Amino acid sequence: MIDQYAKVVPNGLLWTDGYIPELRLGDVVRVRVTTPRNGGFHRKAFALFRVLHDYYSEAVDQPLDRDVFRKWLTMRAGFFDLTPDGGAMPKSISYSSMDGEEFARLYDSIVTFAIGQFLPEVVSRDELNDQVDNLLRGFG
Repeated sequence: MIDQYAKVVPNGLLWTDGYIPELRLGDVVRVRVTTPRNGGFHRKAFALFRVLHDYYSEAVDQPLDRDVFRKWLTMRAGFFDLTPDGGAMPKSISYSSMDGEEFARLYDSIVTFAIGQFLPEVVSRDELNDQVDNLLRGFG
């Protein structure tokens, strides 16, 4: 499978990576056109994970692996797949696995879970968003 990016121009699509050498004249191919996920929102989500990780680690007074915490949050927000043995695994949040709309639902669900479960007395939704935005400005 080959992923290509294209830009919409007045006459159609302009492929940004040039031609695809693996294709031969006359080949039939399937093309699925999607809009890539917003990179800025992806960074905002990871800033949210970091802020929530810090709050939660302080609340339970023990260090937690950030990646394990992100996966736990993803599952607690309702984004998981069931395994054949009856277990569950967090959904992948990679660009190729989750489109922008689903990623936005994940973000909102994580905020809702965190505010409802371990941040209700500590911070409001608006304060949490401000902290995430401040962290992002620190990276920029």
